[in-house]
Amino acid sequence: ARPTPTAMSIASETKGLRRRPVRRLLARDAPDFQSKGNFNVRHKNQSAFLFLGDIYHVVIHLPLWGLLLLFVVVYCASFLVFAGFWLWVSEPCGIGLETYREAFYLSVETQMTIGYGVPDPYFRNCSEVLFVLLGQSLTGLV
Repeated sequence: ARPTPTAMSIASETKGLRRRPVRRLLARDAPDFQSKGNFNVRHKNQSAFLFLGDIYHVVIHLPLWGLLLLFVVVYCASFLVFAGFWLWVSEPCGIGLETYREAFYLSVETQMTIGYGVPDPYFRNCSEVLFVLLGQSLTGLV
């Protein structure tokens, strides 16, 4: 970003001398060339694609309500995705889930570590549950 010319570029007669235009970062538009606190910065050629490609800066520039909404959406999405995984491994591992709603409840219980409502807490030593349980627990930490 480059500074733009200010009101100081306007000629002022002081003892017969003219002031030459000066590019300043901080505008000197107030009387006696004092600052009003305005910065002369113009952003040119900004790319929305580059800004949105940098997820870190997009998130830190969100207002508080947007940040809270983002957290809620991400958590709910992870509950929904892992509910599908729980329903998928329910039959071979004897978890006893019959509906997607039950799988969703188990997903919330697992990620929020509030306890298990399954008949066998060891899931019949089923190896498929190990990956779902570990994946969801690690996702809940993030």
